[in-house]
Amino acid sequence: MTLIPMPFDGTGPSQTCLNLSKGMRSSGAHVAMYSIRSRLGNPRELGVNAVFTGIASWLPYIQFQKKFERLVEKSYFENLLEGDVCYLWLAASLRAHRRARQLGNFVILEGINTRMKFAKSILDNAYEEIGEPPAHGINYERIEEEEEKLSLSDSIFAPNSMVENALIDHDIYRNIISSSYGVNLPEEFPEIRPERRGEKFIFMFCGYACVRKGIHHLLSIWNEMPRDAVLRIVGGVEPVIEKKFSEILKSDRVELTGFVRGVDRFYQSSDAFIFPTLEEGGPQVTYEAAVHGLPIVTTPMGAGRMGNSVCILGAGDRSAWLSALLDVYKDRDLRFEMGRRVQETVRNYDWDIVGARRYRDLGDMIGKRKI
Repeated sequence: MTLIPMPFDGTGPSQTCLNLSKGMRSSGAHVAMYSIRSRLGNPRELGVNAVFTGIASWLPYIQFQKKFERLVEKSYFENLLEGDVCYLWLAASLRAHRRARQLGNFVILEGINTRMKFAKSILDNAYEEIGEPPAHGINYERIEEEEEKLSLSDSIFAPNSMVENALIDHDIYRNIISSSYGVNLPEEFPEIRPERRGEKFIFMFCGYACVRKGIHHLLSIWNEMPRDAVLRIVGGVEPVIEKKFSEILKSDRVELTGFVRGVDRFYQSSDAFIFPTLEEGGPQVTYEAAVHGLPIVTTPMGAGRMGNSVCILGAGDRSAWLSALLDVYKDRDLRFEMGRRVQETVRNYDWDIVGARRYRDLGDMIGKRKI
């Protein structure tokens, strides 16, 4: 039984939850998701139980969010049976965690982000580096709440090794389920094309271009890249980044698409994928880029479970980043080999495969606790 009191609108964490649940269901799991609203065509058929569906899902709800969260929780616990697994996502309240623990059900969390206690330090330092006050929204009250949620839980799905490492000093560490996120694999993979896609060499970044994603490190070195190397930013830009890097963002060296739905066309017309993120749970864009056979340069946070198939660099090591990007830019054979490796690796990360692994590993974890 999954509690994820947020909108199911076809994007974001709720879509990740839906993809994982689909994979679990394909392996025989009974999965029911409880949310505030759904704009999906047939939510019940997908296992989504929402307070608001159809026309009602378009009504504004932010000002009544806390009230609606209680309605979702009420429905969730009314339908929860003895022996059901309580699968709680980030948006689930502390009240819900306490109730689940009180009932005695097995409680597992989704580690969609790095532990806040760990992430705050990383992000505080990053904002200090660019001379701006922190704008990440993590405060000590939120940290204390998350720490209690962890203590009330039996296990957690950790979608990358950095999520695991951040929990090493917590009791839940010994019950981590190492997992991943995934991607919808095509029946036929795109051809790996190491030749340039056009006159410009396009390095693609996908996501919200913010301090958390390390975009400031890229923008700081981009004037040292060749003139025909373009940084394509597919996504919105954080205001503080717009202010600090306005000159280069307005230049012809950077392409800004803004927020878009359906990014496949941008992967298809890019030459490489770069993702200098400082803090992540499980970056799905890395798996998406791998499907397209793009050379990938990223950080330990951004690698997901792709391992040595991607080029992994320290987020703030700008000289190493510049060197790696120039190598990718110059070397056709390197681009082909990097593209081949990631495309081979990503074949193990179809959502159905990922969901099936999680269902199996969850069963093993519960079985181990009963021994």
